[in-house]
Amino acid sequence: MKPLVAYFCLLSSAIPDEAELAAYRESLEQVSKDGGLNKEDFASTPAWFDNNESYEPSDEESIRFDRADLLKQLLFHFLKEKRGVIFLLDIFDVLIINLLGDY
Repeated sequence: MKPLVAYFCLLSSAIPDEAELAAYRESLEQVSKDGGLNKEDFASTPAWFDNNESYEPSDEESIRFDRADLLKQLLFHFLKEKRGVIFLLDIFDVLIINLLGDY
C-alpha cells in the first residue's frame, strides 16, 4: 500500500538524479533523531520535488496552496509509524527503491 500511495503522490514529479537523491538523504539524516523524523522535520526538509511541484494559480483561481508541502504531509501520513515518526529506511525503501529503482 505504501509504495502505491507514494507513487500516486509523486506521479507528476520529476525523477531525481543521483546527486538530488544524495542531497535529499543527507538533508534528512541531518535532521533525523535516531533515524526517525517527526512531521515538522520531514515537511521542512527540502526535497527534489519542491521546485517542480510549486503551484502558481492563474488570476482566475482563488485557491492558493503549497503543493509540495501538502505532498510531504500526505507522504508522512502514509509512511509514519504508530509513534508518529517516519524512519529514514522507510523513506528510501518506499520512495526511492520501489518507485525509482535501486539507488
